[in-house]
Amino acid sequence: MKFALVDNQKKEAEKGLKGLCPICQQPVIAKCGKIKINHWAHTSLEHCDKWWENETEWHRQWKNTFPLEWQEIVAIDEKTGEKHIADIKTNGSMVVEFQHSNISEEERISREKFYKNMIWIVDGTRRKRDFAHFAEAFEFGDIGRVGHSPLYILEDGQYYLPIEWLSSSVPVLFDYKGLLDKNEEEYDNNPLRELLWCLLPVRGNNINVLFEFERSKLVEMIQDGGFVFKYDEIIKRINQVIQFRNLQRRFGYYY
Repeated sequence: MKFALVDNQKKEAEKGLKGLCPICQQPVIAKCGKIKINHWAHTSLEHCDKWWENETEWHRQWKNTFPLEWQEIVAIDEKTGEKHIADIKTNGSMVVEFQHSNISEEERISREKFYKNMIWIVDGTRRKRDFAHFAEAFEFGDIGRVGHSPLYILEDGQYYLPIEWLSSSVPVLFDYKGLLDKNEEEYDNNPLRELLWCLLPVRGNNINVLFEFERSKLVEMIQDGGFVFKYDEIIKRINQVIQFRNLQRRFGYYY
């Protein structure tokens, strides 16, 4: 946790500070060492946010691309009183959640239902083979660009993308670069890593739809008010491309 309440003000962890968790109001301890990034830690999460995970440098780097006043905001369900800390919550109430560790399908669905207007940004470097699988989609021709647009059609996505995200009801952006460029031995400098690859909640007939983002453009888009796709237009365009490809295959022609 990056922030705790110190004298009722949001403060980052500093050696010697004492704070309270903004969710459960229980004391938290400032952890300031040389190995992990400075953070606040509970003595026990028994009565706090079960969705919270240990924060990595990757989390912190992403959080810091957004305004401080959007970071670690308490979101409340007015009907039930349920509370959770959103990694990022914009002025327009859109939530951005950064996910590094493994997540169960049950928890993923619960978060999407709770936040509703949200996107995921997923660390695609946690498992070493995830990027290699994604790159193979280009190598084997199972992913194709829609004209000159940033849209892509991916066939057999279960072979190329982390399967736990394929049925998400909200956009999921895969960050295949992470912090690897800090370690030259592991960073292969593949240009596909420089982009964010957004899996859209549009699917059917063994087809997944991806949208490529430049990192800076994504942040600008969110800061300018939201993350909006015209899904009806996307579906119409994708269907036209699929029909065209089917005709090509029927008569033995491929692009």
